Order: sequence, then structure tokens, then C-alpha cells
Amino acid sequence: MACTTHALPQGSEFVWLRRGDGAPARRVPVLARSPRMDLSILGDETGLLTPAHRCREGVLAGDAVWAAGMPGIGPSVAIGTVEIPDAILPRFGRGFTARMPALMGYSGGPVVGADGRLKGLVAAIPDEGGAGALALLAGMDLGGLAAGRDRRVFALSIHGIMEEAGRMGLA
Repeated sequence: MACTTHALPQGSEFVWLRRGDGAPARRVPVLARSPRMDLSILGDETGLLTPAHRCREGVLAGDAVWAAGMPGIGPSVAIGTVEIPDAILPRFGRGFTARMPALMGYSGGPVVGADGRLKGLVAAIPDEGGAGALALLAGMDLGGLAAGRDRRVFALSIHGIMEEAGRMGLA
């Protein structure tokens, strides 16, 4: 199972996973962190989470996508459109950008297409500006709530994630 590294407590060897259906939280190991991209691989030997069906093809400009997250306030699902289907964000990796109202707190969350298949993971807000500082001061992502569907969100591509997991000997 993959997650963005910045969404995990720094230096943690284990994290707690919890499903939204009330299943008890379980402690899982952080198996590896990529030195090349914002990616960590988690173990789930207990079968807490069902593996997502991955897309076979990459995304195309104009594709509809949905992202799930856990923001402190605001919607937990964002609907958007792929803008740049092949992008590289320094320190994050290869992926794509989409215009959608994803908020801070979506990091590491899944991005799926109309077919319900996993396209990638929410990783960053490239045009963040002062939104991070404002969110810290206000306790909520006011910049994201105001930007709505015009916010650009960067997602790690599932294909790039799988390649990197292979390089780390985990795919």
C-alpha cells in the first residue's frame, strides 16, 4: 500500500490505519520511503484495506477524476478534471495535475477515474502560495475553500508509484 511520505509522521516506523466503516484501527509498518519521490510503502499484512484496482492506461487531459481526503473542514471528496496528464513536480515525482477543490488533508488519498480505478495519489498543491500559512493560522484551508474547482492539484501517477516500488524491491 502506498502513501505520500509527507502525510506520515516524520521518521515513523509504524502508522495507525483506520477504515471509514468503524473497523478498529490497526498498526502497520512503514516498509520503505523513496529517496526519489514523496512516496512511502506501508505493510498491511492484516488485510485491513482492500487493494484498489489500478488503471491500465494513463490519464488524458479532460478526464474526470475524483479524490478522497480527510480535511478538517469541507468536503471529503473532490471532483475535477485532468489538466496536465504527464507532469513532474520536483521532490514529489511523476504524475499529473487536475483542477479540483481538493483541500489540505487530501495528501496521500486516492485519485480515481470514472471507471473507479486508481489513477494516483494526491501529493501537492503546486500553486499553494500562502495557503499553508493561512491554513495553519486559521485551522482550516480557507484558500482551498475559496479556490474551489480552480485549485490545481498534483497527483502521483499510479504507474510512477509502481515503478518506484519496483526500484525499492517492493512491487
